[in-house]
Amino acid sequence: MVQHKTKKKTKDKSKSITYKNKSSTNQLVNNRNTFKPFEKDYNQTNNHIVKSNLGKELVKLFKTPFTPSKYNAKDDFYTYINYEWLSKKDKEMKHNLKYYVQIDSFRVTQEKVYYELIDIVKNYIKENNTAKSQAIKNVYESLYYLDNTYAKNFVNYYVNIIDERIASDNIYNILGNQNRNEIISWGCPLVWSVLKDEKNVSVYKSYISAPKLTAYDYFIYIEDAKDNESTKKYKKQFKRKFLDFLEQMFELCLGKGHGIKCMDVWDCEYELLNALGSRQVKNDDPDGYNVMTQKEALDICNFDWNQMATIIGYKKVPKTFICSSKNYVKAVMTLLTKDDAWKTPKWRTYYLYTCFRQVMLFNIKWRPLHFEFFKHYIKGQPLPYPREIFPVFGLSFCFNSFLTNKYIDQNKKQEYIDYTHNMATDLLTIYKRIIKRNNWLSPSTKKYALLKLEKIKLVTGSPKILREDPLLTYSSRDAYGNMRKLAHWRCKEFIRLDGESSETDIPLIDWEGLKLIGKQSYIVNAFYTPTENSIYIPLAYLQKPFIDLSERGIEYNLAHIGYTLAHEMSHSLDDLGSRYDEKGNLHNWWTKHDRKIFDSKVKDVVKQYEQFAAYDGIKFDASISTGEDLADISGLAICREYLKDFQDYNNDILPIRSLSFNAFFIYIAVQARQKVFENAIKAQLKTNPHPMEKYRTNCPLARSLLFRSMYNVKEKDKMYWHSTDNIW
Repeated sequence: MVQHKTKKKTKDKSKSITYKNKSSTNQLVNNRNTFKPFEKDYNQTNNHIVKSNLGKELVKLFKTPFTPSKYNAKDDFYTYINYEWLSKKDKEMKHNLKYYVQIDSFRVTQEKVYYELIDIVKNYIKENNTAKSQAIKNVYESLYYLDNTYAKNFVNYYVNIIDERIASDNIYNILGNQNRNEIISWGCPLVWSVLKDEKNVSVYKSYISAPKLTAYDYFIYIEDAKDNESTKKYKKQFKRKFLDFLEQMFELCLGKGHGIKCMDVWDCEYELLNALGSRQVKNDDPDGYNVMTQKEALDICNFDWNQMATIIGYKKVPKTFICSSKNYVKAVMTLLTKDDAWKTPKWRTYYLYTCFRQVMLFNIKWRPLHFEFFKHYIKGQPLPYPREIFPVFGLSFCFNSFLTNKYIDQNKKQEYIDYTHNMATDLLTIYKRIIKRNNWLSPSTKKYALLKLEKIKLVTGSPKILREDPLLTYSSRDAYGNMRKLAHWRCKEFIRLDGESSETDIPLIDWEGLKLIGKQSYIVNAFYTPTENSIYIPLAYLQKPFIDLSERGIEYNLAHIGYTLAHEMSHSLDDLGSRYDEKGNLHNWWTKHDRKIFDSKVKDVVKQYEQFAAYDGIKFDASISTGEDLADISGLAICREYLKDFQDYNNDILPIRSLSFNAFFIYIAVQARQKVFENAIKAQLKTNPHPMEKYRTNCPLARSLLFRSMYNVKEKDKMYWHSTDNIW
């Protein structure tokens, strides 16, 4: 497991190449494939003694089953390959709990990167004495210490300011002002944001959408006579836990005898949920793209865009905005304005809740209560973020460009970037070939699909254009005040962007889940963005175990970075990506006949994932992970074809080809190793767009004719699926 102690940075002994700068271009000096001897280090590290009976030792080892007999490759390939690791993690998790809900390579590596970032910040503060270093120091210290007094002051501030806004008798003083602060705005009855216009991605545009509710599963709010006893019990438990949390939160913030009726928060969220289900407006765009004028918003939805935008901060209000649902806006405005409901004590309680729950994150004494309900109970997270790395999120919010540049300076390996680009080029060539030989797409749809693949952009390391970090006057103790100050600065920047074109990266944080969701270079993940038709591979992902150029071989890297690349490019044509064109604009380029065939294939995929989960007694709705499932299935097909081409290119003999594919399939299972904390499974099945890794491994492999042949999978085996359709 990762050690959390700060270590002195040492020179990376694994590098076998050096670079020198010539005409602003990195020139390769040494052969990057130069073999490095390892035995000396190996002997020292492992106290290795070569035994004369090594042959017998290996024979015995290879004859010893590595998995209990009840697990076999024909029924559960994932567990068959990973049994030893899974068993080890079972024991580790009982004694070495972490703050993440599951143990896998992504989380473990991300944790390591977070500690690297904290070291970067500490060293910079220590070695520099500038206005910038002082600002970074103040933000870091405020987030590390989380002073109670300052957070408490904001509780009093929100009580007073919300009462003032209600007394103004103008609903937009509530809606508009809450939207000036993205830390709390995601819970506002109407959420304002500035995003790329989905039908004209060259410019940014204002969007109005619905909020996120507390419960991850909206059915929790609904009492249904058809629910089984277990579901009824869980719903009652959730409601009781939520109300208990609210009572404790309001008591901490306002003291005993606060006079707040906690049930009001539940009732408000239930009414917002009903508004989400409204169907009064007939011409609501199914893609969630409704361009509305000020007059249309007033006439159709009773929503005054001009007042809302003015209070948010616009000096010149845009003539139009984009609405994700006319039905929701109409229903929620009716809900709030009928009998002036928005200014009743019930809704006052809800406004306070949306503010207090966020302020709690920045109070060292209140944070545990927030964690216990939102993270531990709802999401199954075993422990809160360690105090040492909690500042990462706020530091990223305030100083993303600084962290990006410093992280790149310390970790960039050009050979890894080059390898990724080269492999991506080859995999994309194969994907185009697969589409060209497709026999169910019509010529017009196929033409657009190929055009889209031709125009995919690959970005590795970090975004090309970073926004300059603003140097604001930050306090060394006021953590929430610092975040709020930058949120207000960003609000002005978003207003400036509205209607403009910009390629500058805007770092993002999901304040509901407190996680980085932008294109930070220090994120251990990979992304396909439909509105850009681009694949982004952050620098933090270009390291072991996701890519390894130290004599590991094609099978290893293809199953890791290669599979990731193929998966992400497959998203361009999945159920969501296929709604956007080659420029990233929302555009239906499919024929109705082709879409009908595609939808039937999707239904079969959903059925397969649900069936494979049912083997383990797990019932879930696989439709929420459709995009990921399609990307896994088609991504695996791309990689298989690439490996076959690689073997042809190198004239591999038949025994080597067989061993190579076998190694590839094994690595596919190994790279997916995942252990989910039991309490987190329920939430993961409802909220994670990715299915559990076991099914992400077994389901795509079950559609491979080669895999089924190599492991003798027959119709009655659980690794069998009636179809070997790889979508395209």
